[in-house]
Amino acid sequence: MSAKRFYHVLAALLGYALIIGGFAVFGSALDSDVRLLDVVVACVVFTQAVLMSAFPIIDVRRRAHREVGMMGAHYVAVSIYSLVAIGVIVAGAAIPLSFACQLIAQGGALFLLIVARVVVLHAGDTVERVAGREEALSAAKDSVMSRIESLALAAMRARGVAPAILARVESVKDDVRFFSPSLKPEARQADASIIALADEAAALLKSAELNRERIAETMTEIEMLVSQRKKY
Repeated sequence: MSAKRFYHVLAALLGYALIIGGFAVFGSALDSDVRLLDVVVACVVFTQAVLMSAFPIIDVRRRAHREVGMMGAHYVAVSIYSLVAIGVIVAGAAIPLSFACQLIAQGGALFLLIVARVVVLHAGDTVERVAGREEALSAAKDSVMSRIESLALAAMRARGVAPAILARVESVKDDVRFFSPSLKPEARQADASIIALADEAAALLKSAELNRERIAETMTEIEMLVSQRKKY
């Protein structure tokens, strides 16, 4: 256990001890069942602070936990619960409220906290799934664009490449920029075929003068696939 974690645990244990000791010393006027309820609620409130500082359920390294106000929503829910719980304890001692009333109020507040936490975590998971899908869509398009750009660079560097081939490669590169990201099987298959053909054309360009016909045929296949891929 690291020194930081050790002191977090030590502070938490001392906090629980102070809560229990404080109610034992200063809460003698309360009924035993009310005092026990107040101790439990105070420990639950203190636990929220411990969780947020030492053992947070929010992981800032995860995109879903950094977006759509997940952290803020969680902290607001905890803060509202803490204020309500402490308010019930104070009201119970000042009015005083019966044990049953306090139990119902504290139970309701705890229930709302649990619901809020579930909603926050569910929202985070949903955002993470959406973010993962968007990353996959972007990666697929970027992969095709990267291969076509490599092909264009190879065409410019190769000797004996016909100007018409260079123009066709540039035209394909412009078309690929307007691809709509898609995870449809047809789109993924077209992307894979375009990448394979682009690699094949780049290899043929190393001996452009000897492979003019094959290069032209490969470019025709690429153009057909790009035309089909734009429909997905």
